[in-house]
Amino acid sequence: MSWFDNEKEYYQDAVGALRQGDLVLAPTVVLEPGECEAPGVSPTVLGEERSVQVWKATKHLLPEAPTLKARVRWDLAMVIPHDCALEKEFNERVGELVRNGTPEEVAIEEASADRELDRLVAVAPIRAYEETTPKRKEGIRTGQRHGTFPVPASPTYCIEPGWVDLTAPTTIDRNFFSSNLRLASLTDRAADYLRASLARHWAYRDLTRADEISKAIGKTIVDIKAAPMAKDKLRVELFLDGDAGTITLDGSSKPAPPRRSAKRSE
Repeated sequence: MSWFDNEKEYYQDAVGALRQGDLVLAPTVVLEPGECEAPGVSPTVLGEERSVQVWKATKHLLPEAPTLKARVRWDLAMVIPHDCALEKEFNERVGELVRNGTPEEVAIEEASADRELDRLVAVAPIRAYEETTPKRKEGIRTGQRHGTFPVPASPTYCIEPGWVDLTAPTTIDRNFFSSNLRLASLTDRAADYLRASLARHWAYRDLTRADEISKAIGKTIVDIKAAPMAKDKLRVELFLDGDAGTITLDGSSKPAPPRRSAKRSE
């Protein structure tokens, strides 16, 4: 998949409202048991981590919580919820105002000004390839490794090559994300692959079979067989020439999430 290395196929300018696949500067957190020293000042370079004491147990008996610290990283991260989830309360408010007679343009402005709507945004840290093993690197770089999503280098947006660690999401208040903390957005094509990676990781289920179809690049499809399945699904088998084998595509009866009905004003 050479397109994984093509920044023009992968990135676009971050404009408008926050969206799935945005690359942002953000803190990400891992909670751990134990104590630590106070961190002092903020991190001054990307990739720096600090341990922060959350609280200390005194009685060490339930229901008292155990001693807890947070390992906080300051670095590039990726917004992972779908646009529908990022705008759910916003769209509900716009719809309610319009139904009550407010012009749509005014409703959008009013809902956009409410900083309490859709406040919680999940992001996942972007790590350097040095933080994984050489054995895993190629699978991550080509989008085949579960729990990860590749991030190619981009001189245009000052992005180093790395990967999104989908196993370590953090929830951040939406109001944290000022415009200078947004570096870039994913293209629609790259965002489709991100959604497939999220589905594989969280539900062990594919939303797209583009990763399977890509195996046929450079091969000849010599035969196609289709077989109906339960619940209005269809299974298609593609037979490739030589020793390339077959590709089995199982279609889903579930449609993609609907597009959001309105866009926030900036």
